[in-house]
Amino acid sequence: MTLINCKVKSALFVLGCLLTCLPTVGNAQNDEQANVQRVVDQFFAAFQQKDLSSAMALWSGNSPDLTYGRQLLQHTFAAYRTIELKNVRVNKITFDKDNATVQLTAELTVVDTMGGRSATPLQMIRTMQMVRETGVWKIWNI
Repeated sequence: MTLINCKVKSALFVLGCLLTCLPTVGNAQNDEQANVQRVVDQFFAAFQQKDLSSAMALWSGNSPDLTYGRQLLQHTFAAYRTIELKNVRVNKITFDKDNATVQLTAELTVVDTMGGRSATPLQMIRTMQMVRETGVWKIWNI
């Protein structure tokens, strides 16, 4: 076997190894996106049901916005008789190690507790920051 043949075979071997690993990297990122999406879905389901304990269980206990987030949810739940979310859509998820930034939109309709008036549906645009703690994605801030 000549030196050139040996180099070609080595290059093909390395290329084959790299191509074999690519789907795994893609699948891992798809899994992480699915995990983040699941937390987003759970949060907005709890939000719509005005379930404070379930919503707060998704937050990181280390978040500097934990207390503010709890107070904001309590105020929101007290102010509106019903909260309806439609078309919650994650537009983009960006990962940076154990952090994720989620850009999302949703249609929000609420009925206030005072007069029972229903607002015109509003387009809600949010950026949610998440952190992975012991393998689980948690909300850092909204």
